[in-house]
Amino acid sequence: MEVRANASKAVITIVDKEREGEQIDRSLLKNILDIFVKICMGDMKHYENNFEVQMLEDTADYYRSKATIWIESDSFPDYMLKAEDCLRREKEIVSRYLHASTEQKLVEKVQHELLVNRANQLLEKEHSGCRALLRDDKVDDLSRMYRRNHKIPKGLDPVANVFKQHITDEGTTLVQLAEESSCNQKNYKRFWRSGSSPCQKIHRAP
Repeated sequence: MEVRANASKAVITIVDKEREGEQIDRSLLKNILDIFVKICMGDMKHYENNFEVQMLEDTADYYRSKATIWIESDSFPDYMLKAEDCLRREKEIVSRYLHASTEQKLVEKVQHELLVNRANQLLEKEHSGCRALLRDDKVDDLSRMYRRNHKIPKGLDPVANVFKQHITDEGTTLVQLAEESSCNQKNYKRFWRSGSSPCQKIHRAP
């Protein structure tokens, strides 16, 4: 039991180093995992209970910490680029070292910490949130946001709310502009008919 616990900790520690961009001995990591699988005698329940659970908990803690930092320091587009890169790297980690069944669980943990838990904060960022992207026609950033969120159950709900509010605001603005334009046109005609126009005064001058 102690050997399994130590093997799990060793693997998770090395994976965290790789996440931080450190050079690691990938063959060593693979060997440790192979030993772990042998200790578990190929039983997936042992793999899940004695390693995978800890791996997923560590992953959640790791990305929860990263999200706290990035949400303060990065714009919405930059944050999404980092989230996209993290998801890609986690899939690579699974393909190199872990059992294929771990991938979906790992991806869901990363999505939950980086995207689901931070959705409202990201969308409402004052100068770079969803409203700003819509206002400035940032098509690439909006596409990236859609690609990431549509894979998450109800991930597009908060996005749809922002879109709805944006369309409502834009429509209200257009109506106001149309009303102001109509009002100005009527005032101008009234002004002209009254004979108060400078042009009319010039024409009437002796």
